Amino acid sequence: MTKKIAIVVDSGSDVPQSVLDENKNIAVVPLNITMNGHNYLDAVDITPDEFYSALATAETLPQTSSPSPQAAKVGD
Repeated sequence: MTKKIAIVVDSGSDVPQSVLDENKNIAVVPLNITMNGHNYLDAVDITPDEFYSALATAETLPQTSSPSPQAAKVGD
């Protein structure tokens, strides 16, 4: 019997794309970001450049939260 193993990390871990390309068993789940009254999924709804640009003009600091368990579900 062979077992599949997956490594699940959140987007805050900043695993390099080259590592992800070489290791298909690593899944990256985006953090939730709330900034300027809007909710974003890190690296899905907002790029790092967009994040830092918005941060420069933000009236309050952004907040992050962990991904939901459903977001971390890895396929069979």
